[in-house]
Amino acid sequence: MSKKVKYIFLVSMFILLGLCTKSQARITASDPTVTSGEKDTVTITINSQEAVASGSISVGSTGELEFVKVTGGTAKGSTVAFAQAENKTTGLATYTFKVPTVTSTTTYKVTFTSKDMADENGTPIGGSSATSTVTVKAKEQPKPPTTNNNNNGGSSNSDKPKEPTFTKVNETVYVTKKVNVRQSYSTSSKSLGTLEVGTSLTRTGKGSNGWSRVTYNGKEAYINASYLSTKKPEEKPAEETPTEKEIGRAHV
Repeated sequence: MSKKVKYIFLVSMFILLGLCTKSQARITASDPTVTSGEKDTVTITINSQEAVASGSISVGSTGELEFVKVTGGTAKGSTVAFAQAENKTTGLATYTFKVPTVTSTTTYKVTFTSKDMADENGTPIGGSSATSTVTVKAKEQPKPPTTNNNNNGGSSNSDKPKEPTFTKVNETVYVTKKVNVRQSYSTSSKSLGTLEVGTSLTRTGKGSNGWSRVTYNGKEAYINASYLSTKKPEEKPAEETPTEKEIGRAHV
């Protein structure tokens, strides 16, 4: 056989193979992402890189996800067969799977295979497989409010009463009602002693909380300002006790 004849024969074979062989329907699968706790299912869409009108799609492995349903044709279990009037490349089938609740982001692999694919003219197209990666993200937990604990039971700084401010003064004040002298500017603080009406003290500060800082027995102490006055209270005259003589006259 001459070289020319061999060449013609080989070209003819390639042309024949080209006419008899159709391209592969390379299916693809979407890669969805869901947040755990917000959605309990996820959907995967099957598409094709080649236009097809009929065929079937089936699940090879669920990747530990629970199969729920499939739409896009006649379903039998996790396999769906479809027959369209015209070619299409998108939405050949839609699969729904149940996703588990996770505490950390987890991925699952779901595989699909196609077969009996053909175009609208009935020309066979080779099947293929595809893998979908499903990502289930852990739900973010709300952060607890930041607190600064003290040594008196763990309350935050925001729970502490606001510290009063004291304006410096140097004046003499007088007790207007019997009152306790306190170690601090609170009625719950320790009492250092009791003062009678008219007792004079040196006031060294006026507090924004209604307390006065005074000097008591040479030390710093506090008295509620409502019991103090810069004016010396008037002394009430002592009541006169009637004499025996006056009492006698009253009975005359």
